Parts: sequence; C-alpha cells; structure tokens
Amino acid sequence: MKAIILEKFGGPDVFVERDLPTPKPSRSEVLVKIKASGFNPVDVKMRSGSAYGMELPKVLGVDFSGVIEAVGDPHGEFSVGDKVFGLTLGAYAEAICVPTTHIAKMPKNLSFEEAAVVPVVYLTAFQAMIGKGILQQDRPFFIAGGSGGVGTAAIQLARAYRGGPVFTTAGRPESRDYLIKELQIPGQQILDYRGLDLEKMAAKLIEMNGGSRFYFAFDCVGGKSKELCLQIADVGGHVATILPEDKSFPHLPWGRDGLFWQKSLSLHMIYLFATIYKSQLNALAKLFEKQELPPPKVEEVGSLSAESVQKGHKLLEDGRSLRKLVMTQSDSK
Repeated sequence: MKAIILEKFGGPDVFVERDLPTPKPSRSEVLVKIKASGFNPVDVKMRSGSAYGMELPKVLGVDFSGVIEAVGDPHGEFSVGDKVFGLTLGAYAEAICVPTTHIAKMPKNLSFEEAAVVPVVYLTAFQAMIGKGILQQDRPFFIAGGSGGVGTAAIQLARAYRGGPVFTTAGRPESRDYLIKELQIPGQQILDYRGLDLEKMAAKLIEMNGGSRFYFAFDCVGGKSKELCLQIADVGGHVATILPEDKSFPHLPWGRDGLFWQKSLSLHMIYLFATIYKSQLNALAKLFEKQELPPPKVEEVGSLSAESVQKGHKLLEDGRSLRKLVMTQSDSK
C-alpha cells in the first residue's frame, strides 16, 4: 500500500512516499481502507520533533474516514463494508489497522471528507466541555481561540447543548468575520485584542460580560491566552486547556502564588490520546445526523501523495485557513 513516511524530523518537505505491506487486523482491530485524512496542528509538532519523542520512520496523520475491508473479530460490532470515522496514528496511507475502540460508524449525512476532519477537534472540545460536565445552559463562557479548529468545534457543541452565550477573541479581521458570519457569534461578544496587553484584554472581556467574570474559560491557544483565561475566571470557576506549559509559566497549578490556588480554580487538562473514544464518537455522529451540528467546512489539499501532505503542513503552519484541511484518496468520491 502507498503511505507517506516521515523518515527524519524537519520542515514540511521531509515527507516521502513509500510502499508498505498492507497490515492485518488483530482480533481487537479492523482494517480500514482510508477515503480521507485530516490535518491537525499536532501533526506539525510530531513532524518537527517537538512533541511525543517518536521513533522514526513513522506514518503520521490522526484523523481519517473510510470503509472497513477486514475485521479481526467476525462476531464484533463492525462488518466489512461499514463506513467509519475515527482516529489513530498512521492516517497518511491507503489503509490502516485501528482498534475498534477508536472508531464509530460515520454520520449518514456527512461526506468522507467532512467526517475525516471531525475526530480530533470535536472530541477535544467534547471532552473539555461535555465530558467534564462544565458547560451550563444560559451561563456565559469564554474560548481563547474561537476561530481555530477546536474553538470552532467548541462553539458548535455549545450551541448544540444550549450552553453559553460564548465570548471569544479575534486577532485578525478575517477571524472576526468568520466568527460572525460562519459561527453566528455577535460582534459584541468578540474581543479584538490587537494592541491590548493582558490586563486590558481581561478588563475588556469582563466589561463585555456585564462586569462579571466567567465560570468557565477554555484555552485553545496556550501561553498568554491561558493567562488571560486565569485572569477572567471567577473564584471557584473552571479553566480547561488543550496545551501544556513549561516551568516558566507564571501560574503553575501547585504554586501558592498562582491564580489557580488564589481563586480555588479547577484545572482540566485535555489530552486527547489518554482516553477511549467510541462512545463520544457515537454521540457526535448522532448530533450530526440530527443536524444539531452543521457539517464541517473543509479545504481539500489533494489526493494521497507526499506533495499533498507537504501542502497540508505548509497551510497548517501559515495558520490562515479557517477551514479544516483534508486529503482524499483518488477513489473517495
């Protein structure tokens, strides 16, 4: 089978095409013929060698959708021909063996391309808000990075679960327009933070929320954005984050001088690869089928090839695309 391999860490151009043996599923796995593969910022971190300490060579890519070609357990819940979506490392390839705990049947109203970009961002947002039981109806909450992939998923999920209203940030006119036109966030709930320091950003957000701090703040950016979440969180509130920090971060959760301690905040670290996904993927599939979540907006970078993977990574690093990037197989239509 064709696969796009990372043989050394570096820039987008390090990917090469190789022919690998088609894997055979164990009893707890299925073999999926991949129809579409998604791209995520974690792919860039893996490629650059800045995360996870991987041994090379390796096939990257986590999001995928496709059709089951073989099952390890003939008496299991999945059958040959089932259309599925899910996540596991190795999606830049024609086929992949994946544990049955990491997939679900595709929503019937989504294309392969749309389904392939759901797992990482929607599961991350789902775990942060619904999985932790934090999201509450008619209670304002804040998302740092609402126009990004996870932020977009969080806003869509908040609407599906009747949470919010949602307040967020935008650092570019394009991001603000996207939040207003595509995600229907009122302009008065979007902070344009250009030219503002941390204290002014926090004061402005609290003013926008009628003078009140936020019960829940969701950090999808890290660094200063995480500090902003801590500044605007109310006493006894919750802060969720998808990004770790190093020891130089000024508000470590165990530090007596930090805001976690001083405000008695609950910290929720959302590490997607530390859990099993099936039940949450099934919940998301139902939301899409009931049209409580709109189909994701996708941008195709091409069919499976080293050039398409390189293009996807360059677009990720550029950070300008407000759609989810996806790579297809030649027969995916």
